[in-house]
Amino acid sequence: MVVYITDLPPELHCAILDQADEDSLQVTALSLSRALPYSHIPKYYFFRHIRLKQAQQVIRLESHLRKSPEDAAIVETFALWCWAVDADVFGAYFDSTLLALSRWPRASLPTISVTQDTLNSTIAPSGFAQPLVFFRLEPLQTLARASYTSTVVNFRLRIPGREIAKYLALHSRSLPSVELLDLATSNVKQNDISQLMFRLRNLRYLILDGCPLVSQRADAPEAAGAEALSQWMSLGKTMACAGIDGTRARERKLKRWLEQNYIAAPQEQATEEQIQPRRVRRGRRGVATATISLRASPPKTTTRLPSQSGHVNNQTPIPRIRILPPVPALHSVTVTAPMISPNGPEFDTRKEAMRVAFEQGWAEGISMLQNQRAIMRTSWGRGMRVVQFAPPDITLWEDCRETEDDGEEGLEGLVDLQTGEEFDLLDERGPTLCFAGPDRGINHAAGCAHEVGWRVFKDNL
Repeated sequence: MVVYITDLPPELHCAILDQADEDSLQVTALSLSRALPYSHIPKYYFFRHIRLKQAQQVIRLESHLRKSPEDAAIVETFALWCWAVDADVFGAYFDSTLLALSRWPRASLPTISVTQDTLNSTIAPSGFAQPLVFFRLEPLQTLARASYTSTVVNFRLRIPGREIAKYLALHSRSLPSVELLDLATSNVKQNDISQLMFRLRNLRYLILDGCPLVSQRADAPEAAGAEALSQWMSLGKTMACAGIDGTRARERKLKRWLEQNYIAAPQEQATEEQIQPRRVRRGRRGVATATISLRASPPKTTTRLPSQSGHVNNQTPIPRIRILPPVPALHSVTVTAPMISPNGPEFDTRKEAMRVAFEQGWAEGISMLQNQRAIMRTSWGRGMRVVQFAPPDITLWEDCRETEDDGEEGLEGLVDLQTGEEFDLLDERGPTLCFAGPDRGINHAAGCAHEVGWRVFKDNL
């Protein structure tokens, strides 16, 4: 007996569609529904993985979702391919796209990928500048601190040759949930790594293929000796010590805030010695300033203001507060050795030498971090107040784009240590280093950031 596809039950139609990959599922479901108009294909096959290739499709999709908002909840992934570079077209910049994303409300968005393809080296002249897709990079700062990106765990941003790292690390609320960061082909240098890792304290996987972290001379086959590998040692030390430099800058800011609140404020506000009822100050209160007291609470009914002479009450010394430097959470880093091919005969030998140099630098940096935390532990045992960075509260990201507050006023974002065990380093091992590049194949380190990126972004970039 001959069985036609039109006679198959809907369950078999669904089983056929389940075999399609994400990029072809939507068009396969549409084709099947047109060929079999009475097949009753579930509509989630049309909206689960949306792929648009024409600008007009965006308008039709937006119109449909307005009429049927319940279909928007079905969408899992969205991709739009409708723009090609035209060498004769000027002024086509996408700064406004980043600003539009930063205005979207907070959602449970796990992954964002913004990628500009590099020029084909076989077509473009040597040293030819990359086309400007983003005229200004300041919108990256707005996007990084936006409520919409506060839940992003995997963030890929590739803008060839542009210095983008500093814009992702300017604000204390930048990308608080990111664990995988891909900045390959961008102009990221060692000086950017320290601030980047200090801000993104949940960062576990870092992809930096094609970034100028070391000079080409450090990877040249004829280079030898400790001097040639010193840049790899410096890179390892920079990553391990990322929390030290950032913590020092935060301590200086906290010290200035304490000096202003304990000295400057009484001098400016004093008019005469009198007893006045205590007033509640209006305005925004910091996260920690609402729960952490700097000194003993004054009487609830009255407070004595200094006289007009402006003398400061020296009986209340400015408290000294130390901040515990955070421990890096990095598991894997991918970098490119410019002068060494992953398929070359000398790759294994040079890779091992660079890895050893990196691990030596990492161990030196971790030793410095451990010494600082041990000193603070002793001071904390003697009564000095020591605080640490609090886990980010993404509910505070809702309106942060509307204020210039950097999230570091006073004790904001800091919490007191509860036990001495919080000074311990839980894991002193350095991250896995992979030099194999983005291509799939041999010579990749086990569990490297490349493998995680392929699994998350579902491509071979």
